[in-house]
Amino acid sequence: MSSFSIKRSLFTQLARIGKAISQPNRLELLDYLAQSPYNVETLSKLSGLSIANTSQHLKQLKLAGLIESDKQGQHVFYQISGNDVVQMMELVRHVAENHLAEINHLMQQHLDPLDSTEAISANDLEQRIATGEVKVIDVRPIAEYESGHITDSEHMPLDQLMNSINTLKSCTEIVAYCRGPYCVYSYEAIAILRREGINVRRYEAGFPEWKAQGRAVTEISA
Repeated sequence: MSSFSIKRSLFTQLARIGKAISQPNRLELLDYLAQSPYNVETLSKLSGLSIANTSQHLKQLKLAGLIESDKQGQHVFYQISGNDVVQMMELVRHVAENHLAEINHLMQQHLDPLDSTEAISANDLEQRIATGEVKVIDVRPIAEYESGHITDSEHMPLDQLMNSINTLKSCTEIVAYCRGPYCVYSYEAIAILRREGINVRRYEAGFPEWKAQGRAVTEISA
């Protein structure tokens, strides 16, 4: 095989990754699976896709090596195959934000009005956690929090947030995070808390990015 043929063959394999993530629905499924293992039925409900359609998308992601499956009893659970998949998704996002005007337009139109304050970076948040300067709250669903969360963060889903208002008012600074930079849960949490006069900021990314960077996480269940 010539060097040209070898290179073409390698690029053909690389293109399998591009093909696998070429569907918006598959990117969304990867986003869910970066939080926690899920079965096809739950992913179908989360994404609003039919079970058959969800299964087909999962098949393509698995063929590309981006997710893995594990049978537990009567159910098959899927999970992301490694932190490098999260890093790939983060890189795609950065490239899109740098080169696609439509991305920035959508963010300015729909997300920026929800929170115009500069989000806190991972390095700053890690330092503040280490010195005890901040209270970190995770506003994702309980299954995702229990699968893994930023160490020392407290689970406070949106529907229970008001129950913790008095406790949070005594905190000097609060940082909220959820699934990732496009997840609206943290934006909504910030809006709720600021209406109560609480000082709160948003972590610029989410749990998957934090974990992929090798920062401290706690896992409650396998």
